[in-house]
Amino acid sequence: MREEVPERCQFTNLDKAAIRREGTHLSLITYGYGLVWANRLAETLASEGIETEIIDLRSLAPIDWDTLATSLQKTHRALLLQEPSEMMGPMSEISSGLMERCFEFLDAPIMRCSSLNMPVPFNRYLEAGYLADARLEETARKLLAY
Repeated sequence: MREEVPERCQFTNLDKAAIRREGTHLSLITYGYGLVWANRLAETLASEGIETEIIDLRSLAPIDWDTLATSLQKTHRALLLQEPSEMMGPMSEISSGLMERCFEFLDAPIMRCSSLNMPVPFNRYLEAGYLADARLEETARKLLAY
């Protein structure tokens, strides 16, 4: 990834999540490098007429529940993407919080896409299958099928 470095310092409010892409069919909530994977998936799905809303959490504490709830009221589906393994990852807490706050808006269960629950492989071919990106499109399509 390359991008221009601004001449002047820019401050960003980390208390608010950022909607990186507007969508109506699926809310894909992520942070960090997950944004790269989310954008790739959104482009693939957009070619089929499926609009994915990508939400960048920016920060895991505090969590901007209002932005997440507003998105779920629009899309009715949430896919939580994280690079760490599913077990005890930050998206487990976010999933629980969304269920408590947004259950009535959901048309499908909240789904998570994470890396496998195992040590990180040191072989690049094995690592490619370990990372969450390897299962992202399949998980999104499963959620959209509800």
